Amino acid sequence: MLYYSPFIKRSAMRPGNQALKNLAALCFGLALTLAILLMIETALRFHYDDPRKFYYSANPHLVEHTDLFKRSPVPSPLDFPPRVFCLGGSTTNGCNMPFKWSYPNLLDALFKRAGKGGTAYNFGISGVNSVTTNFFIKNILPRYNPNCVVIHDGYNDLPIVIKKLGDDRYSYITPDYYHPYNPYIKNPVVRYLSSFIKFNLRSTRRFVVTFVKDTLHGGGDLFLGFDYKAFKQQEGNSKDIMRENALRAKIMVETELDSIDYSLKHGIKVIVILEPHIQPMHFLPQFGTGFRDEKVGEILAECHKIQQSLYLVALAKKYGTNPDVRIMDMREIFKGRYNELFYDECHLNGKGNFIKAEYVYYAVWKLFPDLIRPINEIK
Repeated sequence: MLYYSPFIKRSAMRPGNQALKNLAALCFGLALTLAILLMIETALRFHYDDPRKFYYSANPHLVEHTDLFKRSPVPSPLDFPPRVFCLGGSTTNGCNMPFKWSYPNLLDALFKRAGKGGTAYNFGISGVNSVTTNFFIKNILPRYNPNCVVIHDGYNDLPIVIKKLGDDRYSYITPDYYHPYNPYIKNPVVRYLSSFIKFNLRSTRRFVVTFVKDTLHGGGDLFLGFDYKAFKQQEGNSKDIMRENALRAKIMVETELDSIDYSLKHGIKVIVILEPHIQPMHFLPQFGTGFRDEKVGEILAECHKIQQSLYLVALAKKYGTNPDVRIMDMREIFKGRYNELFYDECHLNGKGNFIKAEYVYYAVWKLFPDLIRPINEIK
């Protein structure tokens, strides 16, 4: 009797139906299981951060990019301790000069000259800033387990002022902090699925090539991890730019403190560099006003002074008595010596970088007195 039931007849006529149903149920079950696992994993790792602060360095390919090892060998456990990672922008990278003249490479040369321990790595990439440094610290440091990290940020965290339009009128860019151009998704599976859905292979390749060309090689702005060329220019006066600078300075300080806290939590000692002031190079006629960026250098110099002062106050308040943090104020070290030690208003020449390397060496010695020789013994 059952043989003649409508269900059995339909199944007999279409034997593949049940197999398709089973396959669909299996796929649904796998998708549901994966979704539940992702939600649990994300819930366990999740903690709220103001979206203006962290995780906007949405450029995971930077971690793999060869520029990271452009000026240093790939870190090895066999290198002499303390192993010092130098992070920052062009002032760390040592752009426009031979590799050996960047301060991390000169620091490594001092270690070798001392003949007792120490290896320095140059992880500087022109154009990156504090948020990208934070991203590198959380993604690179765990891979190679350094003993010390040098953090050198500030210039690339300033507002993006394009040009001066007249008396106290400027063209500048204000990004959308809550809707970044290229947000970073922390969960690796969700990040992969999002990328796969959003871009096909051709558009992804075009995006990466354009980003590397315009931002890394072109020295574009990486503030909060996006290419500012995706945003429209605005017009405003100095008060508008100062308001923008106040926001950027706040984000920079909070991000840097997070980088330092993360390093200390993982047993990594920290050296923080406060940058020299931006100064006009009036003795170089090719600069006209004294700044490479004609007619906007003055306001950026003022923004930088405010930013670094706020930075120093926050550092001193939180780490002033911490034996594992050394704060180096380069503003006083290079004061009044710009025509001798700089090749433009914010980048040091080879001689200036050597002086910086000496001071960093001294800071490393104070942190690791048993591993390296005092600097006065190697001159």
